Amino acid sequence: MRPNSVRFLTQDFPTETRAWLPRLLGPLNHFMTSVSSLLNNGLTFKDHMNSEIKTITVSSKDSPTVSCNLRSKPIGALVIHSDQELASPLSIDWKASEGGIKIRKILGLEENKAYELTILIIGG
Repeated sequence: MRPNSVRFLTQDFPTETRAWLPRLLGPLNHFMTSVSSLLNNGLTFKDHMNSEIKTITVSSKDSPTVSCNLRSKPIGALVIHSDQELASPLSIDWKASEGGIKIRKILGLEENKAYELTILIIGG
């Protein structure tokens, strides 16, 4: 459901409030317009969240370091896409490292096969 843009008008309120009401309604209408625009145009991880989406090429034995420039320490890392069909769900064991994350193990990959994985790294 897409929210409708709401605009508060001075004439919608009692006459006795019209002297001070514009000072309140100006910022309130600006806020409502901004929030409505964000929600109607779609929030994205790339543009609106403390996160980065990275694509890496790995095999089951690899344990790469993935760099990122988050505003805070990484608190999550999820595989969101694989270039190949998978026999089972993927899970990654990782830890925060200087300037990114160190992937210790990727569970669910077949042996001796290369994969291109897209990872969502979330800052907290």
